[in-house]
Amino acid sequence: MSYKSHFSILLGAMFLAACAKYDGQIRLVAPAEYTSRECWYDASGKLMALLVIAEYEGEAVPYVVSSSCIADGNYSSYGVGILLHLNALRIDDSNGALKKVFPSLNIVGNVATDLPMPSSGSKVYYFKSNIEKIPFPSGNAYAVTQIQSAADTGRSFDQLLGMSLKDRELLRQGFPQP
Repeated sequence: MSYKSHFSILLGAMFLAACAKYDGQIRLVAPAEYTSRECWYDASGKLMALLVIAEYEGEAVPYVVSSSCIADGNYSSYGVGILLHLNALRIDDSNGALKKVFPSLNIVGNVATDLPMPSSGSKVYYFKSNIEKIPFPSGNAYAVTQIQSAADTGRSFDQLLGMSLKDRELLRQGFPQP
């Protein structure tokens, strides 16, 4: 085989590796990397996350947790990493996309401060959607523009916080396929 052939095969392999972004394993990332595109978006550019809805006094506040990464800052558990980075992406529902999927809930965005946090019994959903960045003075805020899927994982927030890395990988594999 010629040098050119080896080089072509190597380039092809590199291309395939780049296209196959997700290998089935949850990545442990430094807290500063938790908001990176690789942690939140699938290959088609859709937000692919776990959605947790905190309900309190008639309001429902959406929070997203990366389905691909866990912030690893030498915390005592993966759950602590989730809690410390729960506001990494602030979700706004000014377009009403979440309200359409959860019509019985009074959805308010989590862009304000002093909002209720998820309780141990809050439901966790698989969540895939289009989002767009919106102006927000103190961090990242994103408006949900269109939801591709939102399905109950059958897990509570407390169960999510207690999951091992292997359990999170199994949960990730359960994402509904289009």
